[in-house]
Amino acid sequence: MVTEDDPLGAGIGGSDKLDQNEELRYLDVPPTMKGFTDALLPYYGEPCCVRLFHRKWQFREEGVTIFIKEMNKAFQDAQESTMLHLNSAVVNALTEIQKDKV
Repeated sequence: MVTEDDPLGAGIGGSDKLDQNEELRYLDVPPTMKGFTDALLPYYGEPCCVRLFHRKWQFREEGVTIFIKEMNKAFQDAQESTMLHLNSAVVNALTEIQKDKV
């Protein structure tokens, strides 16, 4: 529910707010998502990739925001020889993001 203390309504559906001290771990990425995570790691880094495919929807939401903000930088920094790999990784990640029910 949206309240004065919780303007984003993180408690909706019985979900708790994220513990800000909670560590992001590669182990928290479901095995079915590790291929997508591994493909993006060289371009986006671990913090973004782990968030993007994390088990908790709050982290996934943060990950999508970071992913979109960093997309231009990732393509600008990519070598021409890795551009095809990056394109494929981004398209696959976008496809999975669209499937997420959050």
